[in-house]
Amino acid sequence: MGIGVAVEKGQQNGGRQLREEGYRLESIAIIEDMDWKTQTIRFREQTTNEV
Repeated sequence: MGIGVAVEKGQQNGGRQLREEGYRLESIAIIEDMDWKTQTIRFREQTTNEV
């Protein structure tokens, strides 16, 4: 079974937990860090794996 997500909040543990439970999780973008004070978002570098 797989799950597709547009934007994953990587700073939270939901994606990691789903992967550890054996789900295939594909995210278009993963937010690594958000700074509310400066209003900036940093995205995680991802490699593409073509099936």
